[in-house]
Amino acid sequence: MIRRSSASFAVATAMAMALSAMALTGCVRMPSAGPVVESGVDAYTIGSNETSYQPPSPADNATRSEIVHGFLQAMRALPLSTDVSRQYLTDEASDRWEPQYTVTTFASVSLSFTGDTAVLVLNGAHGYDGHGAWLGRLGRSESTFELPMVQEHGEWRIAQAPQRLLVSESWFAENVERVQLYFLDSTSSLMVPEPAHYPAGETQLGYLVRGLLKGPGRELTGVVRSALPSGLRLAQEDVRPDEQGRLHLALRGPAGAFDGIVGDHAAAQLAWTLRQADEVDSFSISFNGRHLSFADGSSRRSVNAATLVVPYGSASVPGTFEFVDGRLRRGLPNRSTVATTGPFGSGLTPVRSVGVRLDGRSVVAVDSTGTQVYTGPVESVRLPRGGLRTVLSGRTDLLEPTTDAAGRTWLVDLTDSGAEVLMLSGRRVQTVAVAGVTGRDDVTSIQVSPDGTRLAFLAGEPSGAHTTISVARVVFDADRNARTTAAQPVGKHLQAEQPVLDMVWTTGARLGVLLDTGEEVLAVHLVAAEGAPDAFSRIQRVRARPGSSGLAMTSIPGAKSYVYSGTVVRDLDDVERPLGSLHEGADWFGYPG
Repeated sequence: MIRRSSASFAVATAMAMALSAMALTGCVRMPSAGPVVESGVDAYTIGSNETSYQPPSPADNATRSEIVHGFLQAMRALPLSTDVSRQYLTDEASDRWEPQYTVTTFASVSLSFTGDTAVLVLNGAHGYDGHGAWLGRLGRSESTFELPMVQEHGEWRIAQAPQRLLVSESWFAENVERVQLYFLDSTSSLMVPEPAHYPAGETQLGYLVRGLLKGPGRELTGVVRSALPSGLRLAQEDVRPDEQGRLHLALRGPAGAFDGIVGDHAAAQLAWTLRQADEVDSFSISFNGRHLSFADGSSRRSVNAATLVVPYGSASVPGTFEFVDGRLRRGLPNRSTVATTGPFGSGLTPVRSVGVRLDGRSVVAVDSTGTQVYTGPVESVRLPRGGLRTVLSGRTDLLEPTTDAAGRTWLVDLTDSGAEVLMLSGRRVQTVAVAGVTGRDDVTSIQVSPDGTRLAFLAGEPSGAHTTISVARVVFDADRNARTTAAQPVGKHLQAEQPVLDMVWTTGARLGVLLDTGEEVLAVHLVAAEGAPDAFSRIQRVRARPGSSGLAMTSIPGAKSYVYSGTVVRDLDDVERPLGSLHEGADWFGYPG
């Protein structure tokens, strides 16, 4: 079982996803004759309370249509197994069929025949690779399969099967969990979560470890890396801890992959990945039959031990800030915020938006004209002008700044030629071309993930209506020059008539989104940064108030999540009771970043 956060906010997310999937289940009788057979998703779904399912073997004298549908049904076996699925194939096709847990999900299927070839069309199909990573929505050509049928031993069988598992989207939602594999950013200074989807249950721990050992996919080159040596594999089939939560990982691989010690970076990757599993408290490692030590000399490491690198920056603090009337204040609203003593706390430096760096000690601010960017300390220091510096000038119309744990500042300048994305690192300013964003005239927000590997953008009308959310991955070369992948739309289910009021990162791989649903009600959603379907939930509905509305969320462990509307702030774990009040006219309330 994957560990759920102790906060009820996270538990509510998991429950909402499960309830959403349960609503799709049911019992449907499938037609098995006729030129075209349409089957809904329910035809390939079992009850949501089932933990095991043994599909039936092919019936004697089964029709071609029954064989194809039986093949699809057999792939919903629990625990996951292809033993029965292979019985629907010819002996030769079974020997060739190696899906390797590459998965295609579907909303419904259409089946027709051309001669003795079955034409299977998967409607609403999505793909997942062997790493468990979402590949996106599949086009018609990628979701249409021709299955030649032949008679073997007097029975119809499939002579060639697609090299993937084909399962309904509701089965996938009920029996597969979204987890994180933790890798390193390109500088090895930050941990980066990469989403993967693996079957739930006792076998999931093995999938987690194998996924981590495989390393990041080729498409993530320049984005993340792994400190674990390449070529490693598990020497054990059963990956389970003992009753005390102690897990031993027996690894095999090329000689010399380890020199007897597991480095801090590799240990951190394992610890962050394994701490998602409730049943694991600590782990030890052997390699080619020899027990390994960790860098501190110990032979066992707690999954919750402090690590050299973390996903949110080692100096991060879970404090909140308020920006009101051009002044920066800090603290929680239920204890009243206090003015900061740095150059942005007095109001003497005219600024229209601020971003507090993840260390909680310095600020990036856009001046009142939107043409300059300042930096300075949160609290007073004995420096000229209180430590205030101008780091960028001569721009056109800068949006609110956002910062990552490496200290970089990201901005969008709305120029006469459209949006221009800028990265500030020290005294260096780089223009970063982002396909799908650069040149647009309707970009309203940019947010960088804490680890600096993802950029999220809002684009649409100033009111928030007709808004699109898109995410691009950031790639750095050896000289620290940044480029990005094309921005891909995410959260398409949200992009209707409901205005998007705010968007913040909750982790490196998930966004919190605040919607105005109308009727003075706000809704908080979680959206998968990679765009995978069903990796979101409506968490809470909150009464709207006049004035600004937004979210205060962070990936920092133990930090609370808040929603504010007007002057009223509510804890997302207890939205019925107001937590406290912001100052009248507050423009922003949130965490560093």
